[in-house]
Amino acid sequence: MDDIDLTTSGAGLWEPTADMPVWSWNQLEDALRDLAASRQQQEMVETLVSATRKQARFLPSGHVLKEILCIAWVIADETFRGGREEGSSMT
Repeated sequence: MDDIDLTTSGAGLWEPTADMPVWSWNQLEDALRDLAASRQQQEMVETLVSATRKQARFLPSGHVLKEILCIAWVIADETFRGGREEGSSMT
């Protein structure tokens, strides 16, 4: 395994104080689809990201990040069962 060069010549590879990398909403959707635990969860990605994208301009960036993390949690959850189970009610 190669060691990471932390000398001055390699220090520019990682900037702990730098902003996050720039990514697009489409790249986020692709990444979330890759994380999805089931086909049903893959199908949810576009709707969930679209709703977050529409609200993003009205929310603080930290809130948008939390929304994205929550989507990732649901999408990757292997125990998630979408929809209603028979006999269950939403009361």
